[in-house]
Amino acid sequence: MLRLRVFFPILYVLVVKFIFVVVQIPDWHGGQCQSGSWIRVSGSTVLTGKIANGERLPLPSGFSASQCTWSVSNAENPHGWKPNYFAGSVATYDSNRIVKCGYYDEYNFHGGTKRNDLTGKCSYIVVCQ
Repeated sequence: MLRLRVFFPILYVLVVKFIFVVVQIPDWHGGQCQSGSWIRVSGSTVLTGKIANGERLPLPSGFSASQCTWSVSNAENPHGWKPNYFAGSVATYDSNRIVKCGYYDEYNFHGGTKRNDLTGKCSYIVVCQ
């Protein structure tokens, strides 16, 4: 009898709780998602754009740097002509908001891109409040 008492709680956890987790529908299926739309809040600003290597991220007028956050991501800066030596794309900025946008190839950093059909720029978003 003791074996059954130990076995059933384990079986309950393995089967019943697992099934509950699998069929649970996340809250965002209800249509509350605001993806893709910006809601203007009084006293806040959002800027987006593309920026080249070595340029400074913009600081909207009326805001100090401590009121803002920045994000930089790769947009049009693929690696160079030696794919076997590609060491990764770079999209970052320093404490002075200077952007480093490019790629590493054979241990060397290259800003932008060597391709003529792309700008070699990174995307950015600035949010201030």
